[in-house]
Amino acid sequence: MGKRSRGKKDPKRRHLQPVRSATGGGGGPRPGADEQPLIQSIRLALRTGEPIDLLVTIGGLLEATDPEPHPLADHENRATRESLIESFVETSFAETTAALTIFRELLADDLKADELLAARITRTLAGRRQPMPAWLDTFGEARVVSEVHVLGDELSDGESYLFTIGWPPAHELSFLVYVDHNLGSIVKDAFVVPAPVEDLLAHFRESASSSRTTVVSDRVDASTARATIEAAMKMGRMTFPPVESDSWPMCRPLVEWALRLLPEAGAAPSPREWTDAEYSQLADAFFASPHGRPLDDAEHRSALEPLMWMAAPDPMRWSPVVVEIMLLDRIPRKIIDDVESLQRYPELMRRFVRYCHGERGISRAATADTLAAIDEWEAKFREEIRRDRPSNAVLLAQLARATALGEDASILDGLSDYPPGFDSRGSSLEEFILRELDQRVGGRPTLLSLDAEPLPDEQFDVTGIAEDILPVVEVIRQRCDASAEVFFDVEHRTAMRRLLARAARRDPAIFRRKASTDRAAAAIGWIVGRANDTLGGGLMTTTVAEFLDWFGVKGSVSQRAEPFLRANGVNPHDSGHMMALGTPTLLTSQMRASIIKRRDNALIGT
Repeated sequence: MGKRSRGKKDPKRRHLQPVRSATGGGGGPRPGADEQPLIQSIRLALRTGEPIDLLVTIGGLLEATDPEPHPLADHENRATRESLIESFVETSFAETTAALTIFRELLADDLKADELLAARITRTLAGRRQPMPAWLDTFGEARVVSEVHVLGDELSDGESYLFTIGWPPAHELSFLVYVDHNLGSIVKDAFVVPAPVEDLLAHFRESASSSRTTVVSDRVDASTARATIEAAMKMGRMTFPPVESDSWPMCRPLVEWALRLLPEAGAAPSPREWTDAEYSQLADAFFASPHGRPLDDAEHRSALEPLMWMAAPDPMRWSPVVVEIMLLDRIPRKIIDDVESLQRYPELMRRFVRYCHGERGISRAATADTLAAIDEWEAKFREEIRRDRPSNAVLLAQLARATALGEDASILDGLSDYPPGFDSRGSSLEEFILRELDQRVGGRPTLLSLDAEPLPDEQFDVTGIAEDILPVVEVIRQRCDASAEVFFDVEHRTAMRRLLARAARRDPAIFRRKASTDRAAAAIGWIVGRANDTLGGGLMTTTVAEFLDWFGVKGSVSQRAEPFLRANGVNPHDSGHMMALGTPTLLTSQMRASIIKRRDNALIGT
């Protein structure tokens, strides 16, 4: 999808400083106060006379002072939204008056919850006398003036949602929001243009006619579109580092405002969760087909299983982007196997792509593009699986296990995957270990102050959990508790309860899907067990196979674990060989004691 804005480029994210008060103790504006950079940027936008210029500028200010930034983001020198609004209230210029007028609309929901601030802005604006653009007088009457359209391509990498907002007498802004499914169904880009949606649709149709891509265009229920976009924005807020473009997320406040003008959000469609039986049926059908029959042996069947679940939620959806992600990231990083075994993936992928595209009726051109991507990245893939580096799955697993067991570094001498030039006895190894431990607990300051006090025997906290999902959450909680009693201990039970509660508060949609509660509980236990090295790690109390068998679950639960991880602020595709949750609050005292020991040994060696 071409998503480049035809309007004015949005301002880049930057550290903002609130306008220093331009009024003294009752005096007029200080000389030079109106020359501050922030005031000048608003002035330039005002002078164009185009609503989009001022709205984009003010929206960017609100985004740069977002009161809920990602916890891992850099907060240093970050102005608060409260201080920004306060400075505009105290500084009487045309620029601040225009900004406050727009704040009143873009922050309508927030101001409903803060009646004092809302009243102060209203009083301030009532006392201002600067002339404003005529379009601002009717901006509060904005409404949706088009249907919502969705554009996608046959490979379903993502969809673009388009709709138009208008207000009297004849002002219109169209919004395009792109939801990317390869990054976990998050908003990857969005922009605003001063044109009706019909113009955008015509532009896309023209572009599609001159390309090999088959564009799918349709109308969509407005409430469903709103729910889908809001869910994708919420998922994007959990992603770190954030996905950014020239216009996103700086136009997020404008998009949020526009979405509130759509009908109240309905239910966002959830991807269908494949069952173990369906995965098995797909594998059997592939190996029975002309594409898969030449590869029908135990080795290739074993290789296909992770290929399918890593392509979740739809193992039959393959595009050039999916191919690139698989060959350059997921297979080298997540599949622990020898080089000879990993080398079979490109050919297996070619045959599987042909089979899946044939079953789905994908065009020959799109299939050719997807196969070309395998050709393009195969050489790099073969380099990656041969390249011994700290992020290689086999090497990391060996290093982590050796360190956890307290072995001398000489144990690493015989490891064939140890990287050339990587000093196992020098500071490079120690710093590598410290960086790994940082990931587990959430950063170096937390690592240095870590304690080994046991997690408390904690009741399940239902505060903030939507009532309609409580019954499902309770069933999952009971299954998690039972598994902790069989395989683990009270600390694991507390960690599972915390992870479950956080997921329920932050992403209730997880629990509104028709899905197995046993698989959900198994996924939560799998996350906590892996994070604490008690499932397949140095502190192992049981095997993954035995644990999943107790739940009656077959196959991997990694796909089911992904939404729980995202809701807890963890990118599931960054876990690699270890489950790094980025917080000590989900780690048992035994695990934290192990981390402290490894930390101290590493610090002595650095």
